[in-house]
Amino acid sequence: MKALRYIKLLTATALVALSAASSFSCAESEGPSVVILCETEIVVFPYTAFDSRTLSISVNGADSWDVSEKPDWIAAEREGQLLTLTASENESFRERTGQIVISAGSGRKTIPVTQTGNPGALIHLSPESVSFPGESFVPVAVEVVAMESSLEWTVTSVPDWIDCTRTELKLELTAQPNRAYRERRGEVVVSSQGISRHISVVQSGTTPSFIVRQVGNMPAMAVSPNGRYVVGWGGNRSFLYDRGTDQTTPIGSGSGEVDPNDISKGRYLAYDVSDTGLIVGAAFLGGDTMPFSLDIDRGEFTWLTLPGDLEGRAPSSGIAWGVSADGTAISGMVSYPRTDFENTQLQNLPVVWQNGSPTVLGHDPEGLGDGDNTRGYAANNISADGSVVAGYLETRFSDRVGCYWTMSDPEKVNLFLLDDPEFYSTYFN
Repeated sequence: MKALRYIKLLTATALVALSAASSFSCAESEGPSVVILCETEIVVFPYTAFDSRTLSISVNGADSWDVSEKPDWIAAEREGQLLTLTASENESFRERTGQIVISAGSGRKTIPVTQTGNPGALIHLSPESVSFPGESFVPVAVEVVAMESSLEWTVTSVPDWIDCTRTELKLELTAQPNRAYRERRGEVVVSSQGISRHISVVQSGTTPSFIVRQVGNMPAMAVSPNGRYVVGWGGNRSFLYDRGTDQTTPIGSGSGEVDPNDISKGRYLAYDVSDTGLIVGAAFLGGDTMPFSLDIDRGEFTWLTLPGDLEGRAPSSGIAWGVSADGTAISGMVSYPRTDFENTQLQNLPVVWQNGSPTVLGHDPEGLGDGDNTRGYAANNISADGSVVAGYLETRFSDRVGCYWTMSDPEKVNLFLLDDPEFYSTYFN
């Protein structure tokens, strides 16, 4: 009978121990009779200083517990059953790890801790925020320094209204004019080793204003798509006004011959200007007007190349009338001699110069009779991206009909036809 009671007592003791051992839910605890419980499996800190995490600790099978092991960058403070962990700032861009060990009698519990890398320790930005007025063309330099010389960094995101140019250790940020009343905000993101730094950019809104500027007897003719440059001409003299610097540059003297090395001489007609300040127009060479481009900042004057002979006729003159935003495409016209119309000595044909190379556009529209029914064409303007050209067809009676060309199909003339059959029967038959 005593032996049976002894077996029952052993069985009950084993069941109690098994139940206690199965009740803890975090990391493993060592020791057969002490169970340490917490609700947190792993602790993750950001790289910033003084960020804390509080854990609730309970123990079965021991009177007290303490922290027996921790990283030196973690401070541990106990209050009752609560344990508060505080991390110091991670001054490295690399992640760091460690463990908190809680001991109670023969039991131990290990809690892994991780702190993210400090992006400021990888890439240093100065300044970290940039403000632009509503209309500013002056770039702002941001210094970018990788804390380890072997690290490469890239710009991974830029707002579409910010122009970003990279040098070896700097970014130059330029804001495009803000035509809205409200300010706009964005971020330029610089990344390396999977870590990103952010440059905050903000630009104020623009209050509309009207400014009258008198430049001799020369009305303004065109403004660049970005609103920075204005050109005009009068009396065979021209000017360029730069709104970014508030400077006006006169071009030509109104008389004499053009000197490509001295823009103060000669006769110029400035018709259009690009976002980069490239001026296009016509300048007098002898008694003829010839198409030109002029970049004042670079000191580059260029006579645009005329197309080749057409049916044995060599071009004699030309005009550049429009330019794309980036300055790579220029529209205009070139004049060829002809004698098939009474009192008409020239036939004007539409031309586009792409990177300096001329292309004569289509000039014989279908459905309007023989091309000889036209005096000529002009390509007055070109879209900002250089893909569409607008101009006119001039009839043999000196009337002009609007038309356009696309650079995807430059041979096709697209006329703005009026719903007036009598007009076309009169002028093209």
